[in-house]
Amino acid sequence: MTRKLQRDLETNICRPAKSNPKQFWNNVKGKMKTRTRVSDVIIQSDGNEEMPTKTDQEKAQVLSIIFQQCIHQGIGYIYTNMGRYKRF
Repeated sequence: MTRKLQRDLETNICRPAKSNPKQFWNNVKGKMKTRTRVSDVIIQSDGNEEMPTKTDQEKAQVLSIIFQQCIHQGIGYIYTNMGRYKRF
């Protein structure tokens, strides 16, 4: 949507807020919803110890490696300097 259309839509919802509070609060609830994050990825180290990733940057790095390997090699485990990554 363009900015003007978005502004007009929000204005049309806010103007009759006293006479139609349900529409107003439905709009507010829709804007306030939290979005889910990427769940933890399990890293399996060389000693077969499983550790979940902690930061979003670690998750992105692991998933990037997994997707690159899926395209180039196929099914199996991925070995990198951070350990072995499980395939799900």
